[in-house]
Amino acid sequence: MFHAIEHLMESGVRFVTVWGFSTDNWKRQEDEISSLFKLVDIWIRKNADWAQAHKIKLRYIGRLQELPDNLQEVIQKAVTSRKIMIGWFSIWLSITPAERKSLTL
Repeated sequence: MFHAIEHLMESGVRFVTVWGFSTDNWKRQEDEISSLFKLVDIWIRKNADWAQAHKIKLRYIGRLQELPDNLQEVIQKAVTSRKIMIGWFSIWLSITPAERKSLTL
């Protein structure tokens, strides 16, 4: 993904939407859903330094409040830590969950 983002930045693209979790994913088994949430969590944590170094802001679209609390915290921390950053490139993480409340990481 790094190469794609860097290429887009070099090409003058300023915004990218990454589908972090779509409504269709709610049709999966709960263990699969939890695994997908873990992947989103790992991706954000693993790439935080890279995003910071490239002045990339993370934003989200969707109903964050319906995700597990710990994933909400990871996303909020990544968004908040970059609010003061003067960056010109933003990655929008699309989170569009359905009505599920009992999942945890």
